[in-house]
Amino acid sequence: VIRGGRTDAAAKAAASHTGSLTGSDAVLDAAFKRAGVLRVDSMSDLFEMADVLSKQPLPNGNRLAILTNAGGPGVLATDALASHGGVVAELSPKTVQDLSGVLPAAWSHGNPIDVLGDATAKHYADSLEIVAKDPNCDGFLVILTPQAMTAPTDCAVALTKYAKIQGKPVLASWMGGPDVAPGAKVLNDAGIPTYAYPDMACRTFNYMHQYQTNSDS
Repeated sequence: VIRGGRTDAAAKAAASHTGSLTGSDAVLDAAFKRAGVLRVDSMSDLFEMADVLSKQPLPNGNRLAILTNAGGPGVLATDALASHGGVVAELSPKTVQDLSGVLPAAWSHGNPIDVLGDATAKHYADSLEIVAKDPNCDGFLVILTPQAMTAPTDCAVALTKYAKIQGKPVLASWMGGPDVAPGAKVLNDAGIPTYAYPDMACRTFNYMHQYQTNSDS
């Protein structure tokens, strides 16, 4: 649900309309949480959540595994995640060992999982298959940036088989606009919500966890 009037300026604006009948913002916020209702901050958030909830399960926790072929977006995703209550999942020793068996030696050996700039579709698919089994991970974000040796559409096709992981949402961020649009469409059509930027995906994941928490309270 979305409701205006959080700020003093918005509350003043609402006072001259029927919005003045809606009551205290703090009281309503508490009531929403008790009722298991998720409150979002913008219209775009409202539609994004409607989309993701129609495609992916809610996470059982706030620990996110991030796969990326570029370090910068992985760091920005980490900031966005942590800024709103999410946690970068700590990979189990077995997961690290198994990833080392399918990725180049220079991979990050931690989360975010940097599969490096020359990552192939197989690198992406193998990595997601491995981390999907890690009990320390509650959800997954796969980031792709345009690289000379990375085929965005091929990578997307390879990931579609993991669109439905039991109890763990899978989100994607295909960065690059028109150059990656066909791959983003493949993911969306398969039920993997895909975002232009990783911070948007992290915001959605945090909302999903908040909704799960409210529902359980």
